[in-house]
Amino acid sequence: RNPDACDDQAGNCKVCGHPFDPHLIIAYDADDLAKGGEMRCPVKGCECLQPLDFDLGNKEWNKRVKALIPVLATVMNYDHLYLGGGNSQRITFKLPRNVTLVSNDAGMEGGAFVWHPKGPRKTS
Repeated sequence: RNPDACDDQAGNCKVCGHPFDPHLIIAYDADDLAKGGEMRCPVKGCECLQPLDFDLGNKEWNKRVKALIPVLATVMNYDHLYLGGGNSQRITFKLPRNVTLVSNDAGMEGGAFVWHPKGPRKTS
C-alpha cells in the first residue's frame, strides 16, 4: 500500500474520515498535470481540502502503465496496441510483442482513420 495515498486501509479519507470515493479531484491545469491539483470532499459542511501532486516519478509511472496494458487488452480486445505521446518516451520496461511505441502524430492519424466514415470499420 502506498504510504502517500489519500485514503486509509478502510477506504476513508485520511483528512476528514469520510468515504474516499465521493471525493472530487480537480487538476489546476488539464494541459499540465505537473502543476498539481486538489482533492475536495463533497459532504456538506466538510472543509476537507488536500493538495495533490500528479507528477509521478518514472518508476511509479512505468508501474502504472505496465499494469494498464493488460487491462486495455481485456477491455478493448485489440490485436495490436500503439502507444504514443510525449510520456510514452518514459517507458523503461519491455513491452509485449503486440504493443508498439509510435509518435504522437501517428497515433492521431490512426485514430482519425479508424473513426473516418470510409475507414476500416465501415460495414456497408
